[in-house]
Amino acid sequence: MKKNILTSVAALTCLSALNAQSLFKDLVPGAHPMSSSIEEFMNVNGTLFMRGKTMIAGSSAGIHKLWKSDGTAENTVLVKDSVAVTATGGMKFCANINGTLYYIVSHTASFSATTSTELWKTDGGTPVLVTTLSHQYGTGGGGSPRNFVAVGDKLFFNMGQSNGRELWVSDGTAAGTVEVTDLAPGEIVPGVDYNGLQDEPMVAFNGKVYFSGTATGMDPELYSSDGTAAGTTLVHEIAGPNSMEPHKWLVHNNTLFFIASDGNQDNLWKTDGTTALQLTTSPIGVHDLVVFDNKVHFIMGSAELWSTDGTVAGTTLISAGSGYSFKGANSDYLFTSSQRTDGTTALEDVSAALLSHASFVVLDNNMYTSVLNQGTFTATLWESDGTDAGTTGLITGYVGNPFVFNNTVFFTNHDNDNGYELWTLDGSQAAITETEHQQISVYPNPSGGIFNVKTGDTNASFNVHNTIGETVHEQQGGESIDLSALPKGIYFLDIIAKGIAYTQKIILQ
Repeated sequence: MKKNILTSVAALTCLSALNAQSLFKDLVPGAHPMSSSIEEFMNVNGTLFMRGKTMIAGSSAGIHKLWKSDGTAENTVLVKDSVAVTATGGMKFCANINGTLYYIVSHTASFSATTSTELWKTDGGTPVLVTTLSHQYGTGGGGSPRNFVAVGDKLFFNMGQSNGRELWVSDGTAAGTVEVTDLAPGEIVPGVDYNGLQDEPMVAFNGKVYFSGTATGMDPELYSSDGTAAGTTLVHEIAGPNSMEPHKWLVHNNTLFFIASDGNQDNLWKTDGTTALQLTTSPIGVHDLVVFDNKVHFIMGSAELWSTDGTVAGTTLISAGSGYSFKGANSDYLFTSSQRTDGTTALEDVSAALLSHASFVVLDNNMYTSVLNQGTFTATLWESDGTDAGTTGLITGYVGNPFVFNNTVFFTNHDNDNGYELWTLDGSQAAITETEHQQISVYPNPSGGIFNVKTGDTNASFNVHNTIGETVHEQQGGESIDLSALPKGIYFLDIIAKGIAYTQKIILQ
């Protein structure tokens, strides 16, 4: 397996400093409830957006706030307050469409007879109200809009009204936010399935949205849509009246993998968008899909670890007794809830007590997670390389789930003076001075193919890898990188200049 060229150098320049965690910025000064209480992060083309809620003393309501950051404290600022919302209302991020964040704000409980949700958008400037969405209780999840997914310049979601939960699309305007089609006309039966899998997102694939749809007289089947009624079609009938909704979507190597049931057990399927092929016929069921080492890995039953190259013959058992679910991966190992594997064989139990609790974010090949102590209701931020010796509790308090942005681990934590505020764990800032950091720049970004790189080091090394960790370009020296032969998408550029390790997300248009 090819390792990230940055790993060994980063271990020397960065990782030794990662135990230094501190308050990043007191966004809402004063002790709790004067807190930012950041609950959600999203990286939108190099801008970190954050959603938090400042409680109102003596009330269940709070003020939801939208923040943005370029990774520096001085440029971490408030974008907008929402109005006061109840504990059952709130703000939620939807999607990134061409550098614009879409989010929703609800001011009432989801289970009111009739209620509404505001759809907003912002590119980091003053947010714009796109439209107000009216929905109706009794159509699944209170009818509230959910399962947002970006496909090109369109935002898809599903929402319930008097005709049931159906597919909607928005082009970012009020006039262009419409119901796509009614798959089950005249019925409250949802056209977009909601049967217990409501938190499974729809998925973007080859310029369309794919989803579990239910037409009149049918059970949930595989559908796709281009955002028009004529372009909303049945892709494949899984198993007639006994099928169970497709879910657990995963796009890899221009193929959409998913799980669906014939009424007996969940099995693994794939589609190229025209038809579908069943890859497994397991009597014990399939769950959890993840890409690792350029293959799709999945758990069968409660303990079997499998992988597939997308063919029936290439769908094989790696090991029995390898865990119940996937928890994370670095460039070398895939971690389940009890073991780790290099993609070919399962290895020894590793930090099972830690791995059984949560999923991880990865920075410089170390993994970070927040683990709740049920007895004290405190949470500890852990760092792990997957070994017992390399698993350490860094800070215990009221730690929220971590998020990696600009080579920094961001998370919320509580102290008596500041309440729930934004903290960081940052080895790169300890290893790279501000002057050195400013000497490294990559432009234009996004680019059509040529990225200019300013490092101040004629001997700098460059390594470009894709979102699943595969190295797609390596280069020593030079002041530009030509990626025009690569597919369009998001990549990560690792730079080693003057002994300093630096990572930059780049976008190839």
